[in-house]
Amino acid sequence: MKTSVIAIEPLEGTNEFKVMMLIGDNRQQFTFTVEQPQQESFAVIGGDIDFCKFFRFNQHISAKVGDLVGQVERGKIIELPVGVGDFYTPEAAMEQQQRFRLRDGMINQQPVEEVKSEVRHQAIKLVEKLPESMLGEAIKVLESLAVKAHM
Repeated sequence: MKTSVIAIEPLEGTNEFKVMMLIGDNRQQFTFTVEQPQQESFAVIGGDIDFCKFFRFNQHISAKVGDLVGQVERGKIIELPVGVGDFYTPEAAMEQQQRFRLRDGMINQQPVEEVKSEVRHQAIKLVEKLPESMLGEAIKVLESLAVKAHM
C-alpha cells in the first residue's frame, strides 16, 4: 500500500509533533518526539510506541518519516503530502529482505577480519559522538547486534 505523510504539526510548548499519515485509504495519527542532547549537533527523533509497532516491518518508512519530522523541526518548509514508500505486510517485508541477504552474501565473501575491523571502527566513531546519558542504551544495542551476528 502506498504510504504518505499528509501533515506534520508541532504541539505547542513541547518537543513533540503530531504526524498524520495516509496508509492506503486509512488515516493514522502518531506523535513524534525530538530530543536535542546538550551540546550536540544532532537530534534524536522517535515515534510513539504505536508508530514503532505499526511500522516494525517497514523501517524504510520509519526512516523517511523521522527525516521529515527532523526537517520540520529545523524550520524547513515541506510541501505535503509526501510519499514515504510502500507499506508491506510482515510476510511481504520478509520477502523484500531477500535482496539484502544477497548483498550480505557478497559482504561475507570479504575476509572476516577485514569486515569486523571496518564495522568495529564505524561503531566506535558513532558511539564516541553520543552524550554520556545515551551510552548505556548504545552498549545494549551493540551487544544485541553482536549476539545476532554470532547466531
